[in-house]
Amino acid sequence: GVDGMAVLCENRKLVPLDHPASIHTVLFAFGYSYGDMPDGVEDPHARARYETQAALIETLGERIGFQLVRAESNQALLHPDGLAYFDASHSGRFVPPMMGAARLVTDVLIGSNGEGGASTTPHGSHPLLDPHYSSAAVRVHNVHPVLTRSDKLRLLSDWEPAFDTLVVCHGGPDMPPDVLNCGRCEKCVRTMVGLVSVEALHRFTVFPHDDVTPEMIDAIRIARAHHYLTLPDLTADLERIGRRDLLDAIQGRVARATEGRLAKTRRKWGRSLAKRLGRHQAHGK
Repeated sequence: GVDGMAVLCENRKLVPLDHPASIHTVLFAFGYSYGDMPDGVEDPHARARYETQAALIETLGERIGFQLVRAESNQALLHPDGLAYFDASHSGRFVPPMMGAARLVTDVLIGSNGEGGASTTPHGSHPLLDPHYSSAAVRVHNVHPVLTRSDKLRLLSDWEPAFDTLVVCHGGPDMPPDVLNCGRCEKCVRTMVGLVSVEALHRFTVFPHDDVTPEMIDAIRIARAHHYLTLPDLTADLERIGRRDLLDAIQGRVARATEGRLAKTRRKWGRSLAKRLGRHQAHGK
């Protein structure tokens, strides 16, 4: 994804391959995400998608000089859903395999969440948390803690190895495993918007589109990740290149999502209040 690819990109741009700080191993895991094992059973579609992406990463490693290590686990069973994974355990799941390979690993680099260091969102990976997983043998780092997702896309915008390997899409069950990015989901669209803002989407052949339309933004389902679409630097870049059409579409879509959540909260509190009043009246009788 963007976070991991940005870490790899900066390392390759700044550090010679034979330097001790050069990244020589990339961990790609299966069974750490709830989507890999829904209800505790391995999902065949997720497995096929994993194998496709693993082959892609291996090829990338041959091109720019790193080894892919595959890791498998059933840690997805520790939490009931994906939100619990991101909020509670994120880094805690990926560090143990590296600690177990302490003879081969000196440092573990974890890409930050792209919120620019100002996040108020609960997250299982954080610049102040991740280093505490370190041991005497392996140091753990949260990389790029002050960079936003837009900053990372700007870093990737001229790095050719990312053009045909960047995968951000989770890939639903109706999506062929060999299609890397659907170009329709919220994560794909916000990544493409970010690449449009730095005038680089046309370089990324891994996406099915070379531009984003307001209709594509209007069609996405927004959960709690809408803040990535309202980052000040993204807004400034879209203004700079004259894409007011995308800004207007983003503002309208985020407003509808926010209003929908407020309405849902009001309904929830209304039902709760009605139940309490009903119990109170029954007790009074």
